[in-house]
Amino acid sequence: MNKDVQEELQPRRWLLVVLILIAIVISVVLINKVVMDKKAEKNEEGGIFDIFKDTTSKINTSSFNSDFEMYKGTEYGSSVSRLLDEVITNNKKNKERLVKVVYENTETTDPTEIKDLKKKFDTWDKLEVSLDYDDEGFVYLITIENYDTQAVDEDNSSAESNVVNNSGNSGVSTPVIDNNDDFEKTSFNSFATFHSGTKSGFFVKSMIDYVINNNSSNSEHILFVSYKGTNTTDVSSLKKLKESFSDFTDYEVTVSYADDGYASGFNVN
Repeated sequence: MNKDVQEELQPRRWLLVVLILIAIVISVVLINKVVMDKKAEKNEEGGIFDIFKDTTSKINTSSFNSDFEMYKGTEYGSSVSRLLDEVITNNKKNKERLVKVVYENTETTDPTEIKDLKKKFDTWDKLEVSLDYDDEGFVYLITIENYDTQAVDEDNSSAESNVVNNSGNSGVSTPVIDNNDDFEKTSFNSFATFHSGTKSGFFVKSMIDYVINNNSSNSEHILFVSYKGTNTTDVSSLKKLKESFSDFTDYEVTVSYADDGYASGFNVN
């Protein structure tokens, strides 16, 4: 009888072994699926984080560079002095991203030495400002060079000579036009047009900072800012007005001009 019972239990043992094997396989499959799902979820989170990180990086780069890019090109000494003020402020507050200034034999990131450089520029000195960027896209080097007045004088002399020759040939006297005022006007207005158009609140605030700096150093051409019934040139009022703008909201900025052709202010809508 015992033999019959053992023979009856033997197939059941094989069935139990098969069921255990199946359970183990199912467990392995389920564990593998959980692990893969976790990895996929982590990768997806990482992708979203990378996109956010990249966007934030671009905003930071644009914000950092904007303080310096508005002064690049042919500038007067007064504008270059404001540029150096921006560099001094940055180098005192932002030790991780020092900006180096190069002018003639001076090459420095030291705020005191940069401040001394300002003494070399008169208000109406013409200078060339160029910027260099690091691998991350941040401004790291500002080179200031004296404007090549000799080349300009040669061009003007050539132009005047052509005017004289042409008037001699035609028998009609053509006056020689002094372009100094036009150049000054174009240079001044170029800053204004740089700030016009569709701008985020962040750049509107930058525009107001430019107006504040201009009004503090250029009494001949004071600029106003007009927004929602407020029209002011006062420094305190302009600083307070900056609080009205949200960094990531777009605004329309237009430039107004005086009768003499110079920019007179900004209208923000």
